[in-house]
Amino acid sequence: VKDKFYDVTMPCPKCNDKIIFDYYNVDNVGKFHCAGCDFSSEDRVDFFAQNVDFSECSFDCNGYRFTVTNKEPFYIFNYALCIAVCTKLGMTNDELQRSFSNFKNISGRMETLKYKTKTLKYIRIKQENPETLQTALDYIAKDETPKILLMGLEELKDFDPYYTNTFYAFDVDFESLKKNNIKHYICFSEAVAYDTANRMIYAGIDKNDISVLPNDSDEAILSELDKFDVDNVYLITWLKKYHELEKSTKQYGGNE
Repeated sequence: VKDKFYDVTMPCPKCNDKIIFDYYNVDNVGKFHCAGCDFSSEDRVDFFAQNVDFSECSFDCNGYRFTVTNKEPFYIFNYALCIAVCTKLGMTNDELQRSFSNFKNISGRMETLKYKTKTLKYIRIKQENPETLQTALDYIAKDETPKILLMGLEELKDFDPYYTNTFYAFDVDFESLKKNNIKHYICFSEAVAYDTANRMIYAGIDKNDISVLPNDSDEAILSELDKFDVDNVYLITWLKKYHELEKSTKQYGGNE
């Protein structure tokens, strides 16, 4: 492994020897075994969410068919963890189901804005790597209804020289978007609007289906949306921009 990446590890909680990871999912999560004893990860799990039906918002876990209110893919992990903890604390599946049926996330990864007749579905991601952007696009792909993709990526200011040689959207699968009933694409950004549009064109998306706004003007963004008779809109942008649009949709279009 390059630069002995996996050599940085942790002590075994059983014998204090070195934990060896065969692979990482993220940080310290992945298949592992101890170099000095029999402590290791297990292929068998006690709580396993399976037979997931995103259209019906349901899945099987702990011998029970749960129906939930959040259908985002990553929520399945949260629900499985909740089932595991609550079961250990003595709650029944029926009690959990009643709680899931009434659960409302106050502020999470998905937010909704109303603008005139349009519904803007904001997907909150950490825009520093292709993995989070890919997860958002995969979620959008599950919606087969006609829609607009409103994408406002920005430059990263963590490292110099910013975007001199790289742009993380080039490592994302935009090719699959062509099959997802997206009627129009709107790329806005002061820094990388044209980069985003070029990435879409390289993926085979018709450039006539792409609008480019080389700015972050809320008025320009909403004015461009007004041109299209599609009410289902997915928004991917930074949190700061989302809050600005939240105010503007109230001012110009009735987000109450």
